[in-house]
Amino acid sequence: MIDVNTKEDLTRRYLSACDLRQPVRHPAIVEHLRDWQQAIGYDAPIQHLYLDALAARTAGAAGDALAARAALAAGDALAAGAARAARPVLYWSAWDLSFYSVTVIGCTPDLVDQWLPLLSAFEAGCWVIMPREDCLYYITIPAVKTEVIARQSRLHSPDSPAFSLDNITLYYWYGVEVPEQVIMRPETLTVADIDNEANAEVRRVMLERFGIVRYLRESEAQLVDDKPRFGKLYCKSLGDDFERALWAAYVVCPSTGREYWIPVDGTCYNGDAGHDIQAAIASTWRKKDGTLLFDDYREYDPVFES
Repeated sequence: MIDVNTKEDLTRRYLSACDLRQPVRHPAIVEHLRDWQQAIGYDAPIQHLYLDALAARTAGAAGDALAARAALAAGDALAAGAARAARPVLYWSAWDLSFYSVTVIGCTPDLVDQWLPLLSAFEAGCWVIMPREDCLYYITIPAVKTEVIARQSRLHSPDSPAFSLDNITLYYWYGVEVPEQVIMRPETLTVADIDNEANAEVRRVMLERFGIVRYLRESEAQLVDDKPRFGKLYCKSLGDDFERALWAAYVVCPSTGREYWIPVDGTCYNGDAGHDIQAAIASTWRKKDGTLLFDDYREYDPVFES
């Protein structure tokens, strides 16, 4: 085994490369891949492979796993396990250097010359290598933007592509791939765009970007309850499932006359909050731990609110 100091240095280098902050340096990539070829006795021309649009979806999914590789190296099995399981194989002989280059940290001294060039190539911006008999192809690392959710790294960017590689740009909202419009031009979304979206996860993101209250107001949501003392309750069905409907309470401040739209969870109080405006408003009152303040919504009976 390599000595402790060398192992610590290699670990530091690997973790730094996994941050994906390194610029892509093609001459350095070619140099390190040639060193690797020489170490294993493999002689073939080296060529940069550009991904085309057909490979974009695969590349985007792989980017999510690539962004989580640092967690794998750090031993965070919970965060990295799903990423490893989801990591797609671009081709049957593709080597993801964010995965394979870690081998140099634990290999025996006689194998360092075979594995160190791959770590160096990764540091220079090489992501995937595909050895062929007549050519060694390589793909550079993508530019990825992520957010850590529940100890898991997800592709996410609220105002730019979350995945960029060559001419490919993909847009993600907390791990959900969405059309460019949703990220870059959310103000142009319409109720029809949301209603016509077949993918439930994409539709959920579109609703979040559009605004649930705005959607209810502009989609001609159904008035389901009207009590002058408490306000009005509106509902918009998103299908046959009651729990997938959207609700909002419309109230008017008695002291200022200002109008407010308040999103509510209509499933509270065994579904009464989806039919009764008093229950709907009561459901917005919560304890510090997020549970309902009132065990029975009829306990919510204010004389005056400000």
